[in-house]
Amino acid sequence: MITLRNVYHDLGNKLHYVCMVAGSLKEMTQALKENPNDKKLAEKNVKDAAMIESKIIEIDNTITDLKKIIYRSIDPDVDIQIVLDKIKEENKKIKIFIVDDEQVITEELRKKYESEGYIIDSALDADEAIRKIVEFEPNILMTDLYMPGTKSGVDIIKFVKEKMSWIQILVVSRVDDEKLIKEIKDLGVDTILIKPVKFADINAKLSGMIQRLKR
Repeated sequence: MITLRNVYHDLGNKLHYVCMVAGSLKEMTQALKENPNDKKLAEKNVKDAAMIESKIIEIDNTITDLKKIIYRSIDPDVDIQIVLDKIKEENKKIKIFIVDDEQVITEELRKKYESEGYIIDSALDADEAIRKIVEFEPNILMTDLYMPGTKSGVDIIKFVKEKMSWIQILVVSRVDDEKLIKEIKDLGVDTILIKPVKFADINAKLSGMIQRLKR
C-alpha cells in the first residue's frame, strides 16, 4: 500500500537529490567557463541537466496527484490508489472533445486524459467534429480555428453556442488576427491559447475547466 506519508517522504528525497545535482551542475558550469574545451565536463553537464529535467517532471506529476488527493483526504496513511481509483471513476462523468488537424496534439491529450478516466473523442476537421459533437455531447470542447474541410473552428463554435450552449470552449490555434480573436470572444469562448503552446499550458486550462464542472 502506498500512502500519503510514503509519497511525501519520497517527494522530499527527490527534491533533495535535485538540489544536490543542481548545486554540482552550477559548479561544473563555472569550471566549464574557465575551460570551455573540456568535452567530458560539457557532456556531464548536459547529462546532469537532462536528469534534473526528468526528475522535475516526476516531481510535478507527483504534486499533481497529491493535489487531487488532498481535496479528498488529509489522512497521511490513506491508501492513495483507492483515492485515485475513486477519482478516476468520478472523472468518467466528464466528456472532452478535441478538434485539431495536428494529430500529435489530439493523441497526446487523449492519452493523458483517458488515463485519468475522462471520456475523450476527437476529430481532425470541423465537418467531422460537428457530426460527432451532436452524438457525443461533451462537457468541454477544445478546438483549433484553422483546419481542412469546408468549415472552420469558428463554425464549430457558432454551432455549439447555438445548439449546445452548456459546453465550455477552449480555443488553441495559431491566430494573430485581432478581429477574429474579438469575434470568437464575443461568441462566448471561455479561453484562448495562441500556438505554439506547451502541453502544460493546455493541461492547466483544461484542468481549470474540469474543476468548474466538479464544483
